[in-house]
Amino acid sequence: MAKRKYNRAFKFPAAAVAGIVAAVVIVVAGLIILWRFRPDIFEKLFKNPQNNSPDITQGTTDEISGAEFSVHFLDVGNKFTGDCILIDCGETEVLIDAGSRKNSADTLGAYIDGYCADGKLEYVIATHSDQDHISAFLGESGKGNGIFYKYEIGTFIMFDKSGKDPASSKLYGDFLNAAEELRGKGSSVFTASQCYEEKDGAFRQYFLNDARTLSLNILYNYYYYNVDKSNENNHSVVTLLTYERQTEVSHYLFTGDLEEKGEKKLAEYYKDPKNSKSKYDVLPEAELFKAGHHGSYTASGEELLEAVKPKYVVVSCCAGSDEYASDPLHYFPAQEFVDRVSAYTDKIYCTNLADGSGYKQMNGNIVFYFDGELKLYCSNNYTLLKDTEWFKANRTWNGV
Repeated sequence: MAKRKYNRAFKFPAAAVAGIVAAVVIVVAGLIILWRFRPDIFEKLFKNPQNNSPDITQGTTDEISGAEFSVHFLDVGNKFTGDCILIDCGETEVLIDAGSRKNSADTLGAYIDGYCADGKLEYVIATHSDQDHISAFLGESGKGNGIFYKYEIGTFIMFDKSGKDPASSKLYGDFLNAAEELRGKGSSVFTASQCYEEKDGAFRQYFLNDARTLSLNILYNYYYYNVDKSNENNHSVVTLLTYERQTEVSHYLFTGDLEEKGEKKLAEYYKDPKNSKSKYDVLPEAELFKAGHHGSYTASGEELLEAVKPKYVVVSCCAGSDEYASDPLHYFPAQEFVDRVSAYTDKIYCTNLADGSGYKQMNGNIVFYFDGELKLYCSNNYTLLKDTEWFKANRTWNGV
């Protein structure tokens, strides 16, 4: 009987094993080095699908003037944080807020003049009574350069409530007087609640073009009807710009300085479909979101972000300024704001940057406009907030 032959187990030569181990070590070391110096490559490969906003086409100033519409976030012309947003659609202009100080008026006026050829702003909105939102409506004493005096104003929409006393707050008192003067000049003056309820000749929705494809919509806010004495920001007028095309609808959300309590009530209200009075009276996913309260840690909360899932975010602020906070982590835009928004998009842009005792532009004047597709123009540069030198020195992105 023939003897069985047994195959011996194959053994890798020691030199081969050592070579494989060495190769693995080299690959791992290379990946670590690449992660350290080029984390953007890994972000593109392993990006959270929620954090996947598309890159946007960079545009030109020549295209903006002929665009179907444009949304401009303005450099307010000084080192202070403030809001001023211009929406331009053909011969129709909308201005939301006019901050940050009275001496911003010349800077804002010079910019607006480039798009408002007829000297008339069809719609003007004052979201709430803080100086970084209303000062340039009045302008500097004796100059007549305030928005209220420089332009004819068709419809003026303002906040309903304030915790301020006009007798003790001169700026607020002067603002209320100037708003009343607008009536005498022929302007329609409404509060946000009058618009939302469509009372006294006001409307919830204003179409900005003849085709009725672009509309400005006044959304609900609990604090149109209730005073929050602890937080003036919660009285902010909330507006939604909606653009309808044949195959798609896009939305652009502006919440002023609405804070956590106001945002929660806003999100809760629109969770119930019965509260929506029309297809325009909704809190939808947003193509563009103006960061709440200049990128504060107290705004742009989870409830609101979960509802609107923004693709692009603009922060109107002077980044790194200690104007409104003592904790460097809470200087606008705050670390908590970054942490929350980063779950949805990395496309965050910021107007200005604190520079010693002054300021300089970060992205500068930021313009989103529609010219067959949504495009972006920035007057200074297109660097995302997370890629700026200031951010790398002062904030972290997803813990890094």
